[in-house]
Amino acid sequence: MLGRNPSRRIICASYSNELTTKHARDCRLVVESDWYRRIFPRTRIDPAKNAELEFATIQRGFRLGTSVGGTLTGRGGNLIIIDDPLKPSEANSEVKRAAVNQWFDGTLYSRLDNKKNDVIVIVMQRLHVDDLVAHVREKEDWTVLEIPAVAESGTRYEIKPD
Repeated sequence: MLGRNPSRRIICASYSNELTTKHARDCRLVVESDWYRRIFPRTRIDPAKNAELEFATIQRGFRLGTSVGGTLTGRGGNLIIIDDPLKPSEANSEVKRAAVNQWFDGTLYSRLDNKKNDVIVIVMQRLHVDDLVAHVREKEDWTVLEIPAVAESGTRYEIKPD
C-alpha cells in the first residue's frame, strides 16, 4: 500500500504489544530493503519519524502499530488492519471477546478518515462463533475471504488490480 501511495495512512493492531512490535519491525525491514526501494523508489521513511511502533514516509503517510485495546485518540487512517485480535488461549472467555468487540466499536471503527472509501481488514483464524468477525458481520455487510488452514482442493484466489 505504501509502495503504491506513500501518503497512505495505515494503522495495524494485534492482540499483544509483542506481536505488534514484531509486525512493525518486519514492515520496516521490508520498506528499507534494497528490493523494495528498487520497486517503489518514491517510498522513503522520514528519518525524523522512525520510532519502534510508528514510521512516517517523506510524503506524510505512515504505518502505526498498536495493540487491541490500545488508544488511538486523535489518530486516523485510510487502511486499518487487525491481525489476530484475540489470543487463541482467550477465545473461550466471554469477557475477553466482549472487550475486543467493545474496543472495535468504541475506538477503532471511528478511526477511518473516509468512511466511504477507506477500509478495515480483519485477518484472523476463527476461534469462536462469537468472535470479532461474527460481531462485525452481525452489524453490517462485510466482504469475507475465507481460506481454509488445510487446502483440501486446489483453489485459485484472484487479486484484482487497483
